[in-house]
Amino acid sequence: MIDDDPNIGDALSTMIREMGHDVEYCGDAAGGCSGHKNCSRRWCSSTSAWAERTAWRCLERVREASPGTAVIMISAFGEAGSIVKAMKRGASDFLSKPLEREDVRGAVENVLEKATLQWEVEHLREQVLRGQLERRRSEYDGVFENSPA
Repeated sequence: MIDDDPNIGDALSTMIREMGHDVEYCGDAAGGCSGHKNCSRRWCSSTSAWAERTAWRCLERVREASPGTAVIMISAFGEAGSIVKAMKRGASDFLSKPLEREDVRGAVENVLEKATLQWEVEHLREQVLRGQLERRRSEYDGVFENSPA
């Protein structure tokens, strides 16, 4: 989680830990975004209280480094234009300050549920493809075993 305000960062970290999730907190966009170079996390939360350009750059860097990571943007400026821009650039959700515990809980649960469903679809797709490959192998094995060569 990235937030430039340590009080909000600590409060959000505590809230998310109480929900049963591990949290890594970073107090600036540069450090938080660089931490996603080898990211395999399912989600992260980022505030756009920094200069707007820094927040968008951070969102883009996280999405490039780890396309499967869901990003929840949080801002004190919940203007429609910012929300639309965040979603178009790949944010999974957008919350406006002041934050309500249930809004944070709902956003976290939604992105984790979506990530779980995506994983299940990928897993099932792999199983189907593996099954198709095995069937084709057995068909070809039968052809070669019965050939008069």
